[in-house]
Amino acid sequence: MPIELHVWGPAFGLPSIDPQCLASIAMLKLSFPEGAWVLVADHDPSINPNNIFPALLDGSRWITGFQAIAGYIQKNHSLDGDLTELQHADGRAYSSLIECSAQPLLDLSLYVSYENYRQTTRPAWSAILPWHANYALPQNIRASVKARTAHLGLSALDIDKDDSQASTNERADSALPSEESVKPRSLLLPRKETIRSMLSGHQYTGRFKLDALMSAFFDPLSSLLSSKEYLLSSSHPTTLDCLATGYLALALSPRPPQPWLRNTLNTKYPSLRAYTTRMLHLVFDSVPINSADIRSLNALRDPEVVSRFRTEKGYSLPWSPSSSTISSSSSSSSSVLSALYTTHTLLLAALTSPFPTSTLLRPDPLILPPTHSTPSPPPQSWLFSRHLRQWMMLATGLAGWVGWVAMGQWGVQNGEKQVFGGVEAKSDAGRVGGGEDEAGAMLAALGREIRVQREAQVGGVGIGVGRMEEVVEL
Repeated sequence: MPIELHVWGPAFGLPSIDPQCLASIAMLKLSFPEGAWVLVADHDPSINPNNIFPALLDGSRWITGFQAIAGYIQKNHSLDGDLTELQHADGRAYSSLIECSAQPLLDLSLYVSYENYRQTTRPAWSAILPWHANYALPQNIRASVKARTAHLGLSALDIDKDDSQASTNERADSALPSEESVKPRSLLLPRKETIRSMLSGHQYTGRFKLDALMSAFFDPLSSLLSSKEYLLSSSHPTTLDCLATGYLALALSPRPPQPWLRNTLNTKYPSLRAYTTRMLHLVFDSVPINSADIRSLNALRDPEVVSRFRTEKGYSLPWSPSSSTISSSSSSSSSVLSALYTTHTLLLAALTSPFPTSTLLRPDPLILPPTHSTPSPPPQSWLFSRHLRQWMMLATGLAGWVGWVAMGQWGVQNGEKQVFGGVEAKSDAGRVGGGEDEAGAMLAALGREIRVQREAQVGGVGIGVGRMEEVVEL
C-alpha cells in the first residue's frame, strides 16, 4: 500500500498553498518512484494526532511537519547520503535560516497586507476549502499570522487597521484646537522638506524594514548558491533544496497587487529566480494546477478513473483521493460525520475565540461525558424556590394583622370602652350564658383603672393652666 502525503490544497498554480507542504511534496517526488506514494489535497488537519499539515501516513503511523517527514524518509531514501560533515552542518544552519527568515516575508506579503490578502490569498483559500470551512479558517489563519508578525512593526501593511485607527484619531483630534490656531502667526512659516524628514516618513520606514528582512533571507541563499546548480551539491538536489523551493515558490508564483517580494526576487536576485524556476520544473507539474480539477479528482472512487483523469490534465504528481474515500459506503457516512463535526468545531471556535491566539487550526478532541453519573439535587418547586423571601414576608404580615384584630376584639368587655393599641370599641361580648367570665372581670377592672388615671391627668393639666392664668393677671 503506498504512503499518503496529506497537504493543504493547490493555489497560485502550485500543488499547495503552504510552503512546508510544497517542501514535503518536493522531498517525496525526489525520494520515491512512481506508485510508491500518493498526494492527497486535504482541508481537515484533525485527521492526524498533531492537527497540522503536511502529514505523512505510512500504514497506521502519522508523521507531521517537514523536518519530521524528512527525517523519516532519509532512513531508507536519503538525499543527503553523499554530503560531507561540513555540508551537513551547512544544511542544518541554512534550514533554520530559511524557516526563520522566509516565513515572516510570506506572512507579510500574503496575509498582513490587506490588498494582497483580499485579492490574492483569500480567493485562493476559498477555492480549496469546502463551504463550511470558509466561514472561519482563512480569517483565523490571518489573525494568527498578524499576531505572529506584530513584533516586526510592519502593521502599516494592514490598511484596515490603519484606516480604523486614522478615523478614530481624527474624531479625537476634532475636539481639540488645532496647532495652527494656538501658535502665533509669526511662527506659522512654511517648513522645508529635508532628506531626514522625508526618509522618516511612514511609508519609507516600512520599506526600509522590508528591505532589511528580504536581504536577510535572499543574500545568504544567493551567496550559498553562487554558480552551482543546487545549494549544497552540484550534482543533485538535497533536503535543503526541497525546503528552499517551498518558500521561494510562494515568493515567485503569486501575483498580488503589491508584489514587493516578487519584484525584489526578480530584479535583485536573478540567480535565485532562475534556481527557483529550475526546481519548480523538476519537482512539480509542468502545467499549472487548477484547484477545481483537484476537487473533481477527490470525488472520484475508481483508481483507474483517477489515473486517466491525471493523464488528461497533464499532471505528473500522483494526485489521489484519500484511502478513506476509496472504500465502502460506510466510509462515506463517516466522512459526513467528520464534515459535520468539523463544521461545528470551526463555527463554534469562530464565535467564541475571535482573538489572534485562537486554537482553531488545532481543535480539541471530542470530549465524551463521564461514565459515572453524579446524583442530582432533588427538584424544587419553581414558584417556591424563586419567591421564597416574598412568601415569608407575606406570612409574617398576615400573622401580625390577625393578631392585631384578635387583640382589638378581646379588649371590648361589658359595654365598657376599652383601649388597646389606640383603638376604642364598645361591646357586650364579655358575658357568656348570663355568668360573668373571670377574664372579662379582670379586663373591666383594668379598663376602669386606666380611665381613672386619664381623668387625673386631665385634671392636673387644667389646674396647671389655671395657675398660669393667675400669674398672667398679676
